[in-house]
Amino acid sequence: MSTTVYVALSGGVDSTVAALLLRQQGYAIEGVTIDTGYGNAVTKAADCCRHLDIVHHVIDAKALFNRYVIKYFVEAYLNGLTPNPCVVCNQRIKFALIFDMLSKNQLTMMATGHYVRKVIDNDRCGLAKAASKTKDQSYFLYKLPQKILARCLFPLGNYQKSEIREIAAAAAMPAAVELESQDICFIPDGNYRYFLEQGSINRLLDGDIIDTSGNIIGHHYGLGNYTVGQRKGLGISSQCPLYVVAIDTTANRLIVGREQELYSKEVICGDCNFIAFDNLIAPLDVEVKIRYLANPVKAKIIPQDDIIKMEFEVAQRAVTPGQAAVFYRDDTLIGGGTIISCK
Repeated sequence: MSTTVYVALSGGVDSTVAALLLRQQGYAIEGVTIDTGYGNAVTKAADCCRHLDIVHHVIDAKALFNRYVIKYFVEAYLNGLTPNPCVVCNQRIKFALIFDMLSKNQLTMMATGHYVRKVIDNDRCGLAKAASKTKDQSYFLYKLPQKILARCLFPLGNYQKSEIREIAAAAAMPAAVELESQDICFIPDGNYRYFLEQGSINRLLDGDIIDTSGNIIGHHYGLGNYTVGQRKGLGISSQCPLYVVAIDTTANRLIVGREQELYSKEVICGDCNFIAFDNLIAPLDVEVKIRYLANPVKAKIIPQDDIIKMEFEVAQRAVTPGQAAVFYRDDTLIGGGTIISCK
């Protein structure tokens, strides 16, 4: 009896080729599309399923997506944080909902088109960076629990993006010529400020811009329009370049300073999850990515009750509260957490 695999299909080239590769490996494939109410994934995925001649399931997740992802995204910005919606969506929506489709029979699995490798060590499921270092997406998956990882397949982990496009073209897949998407799925034009203004019910209140000495030097138009490290669009003049170094939601003030004031040596992370083990019980030397496109840097992570203190070997620029700090040892994903504060 063939193992049935439910493949998360967005209609893009990656998820479509993931389904194709698994079918070629002898699995019984069915497509699953999460309908968030944004974009045209359902229509595109249906075309791919027709091409592959497989069953297509659609999960109506519009209400859940608004509750767990959209609300989180808006509230984070309004509270001076820079959110990471893909991490939350993977944890609360995509993987969770497809996992719920799986029967207790271990001959049902789920798969996605993420570029990441699954590894097994002493019956524990782990994740490692993809063979393609430019496409590796392990950063977005650090929140996944063992029960879900145990039932996951990631068929693209050993491929380069160019190889995936070649496979799609050879199979005449509709998604073969799709352009790479760089935007948040629910903000296709990239204008998240407009999105915040529409969803925040006029809570983007004007306020003062101050320097690190407390002097008022300008005026901001809602803290949700700014993020740590930002230089452009501040509307202030100075003899030296000024950057957003902190966001004070209590007093509704934007705090700016010189570039050297952007660097942090110590970070506190909360809401942590570990893939390589259940809990961090002793200090551990790791490499950390403080945002998806950042290069890994050396740090020590130290357990402190329900938070993690992270000490960089070299101070890092524009560490941003709200973003994910994800820990690695070589290519192995150790875990990660949400940046709460830095100094």
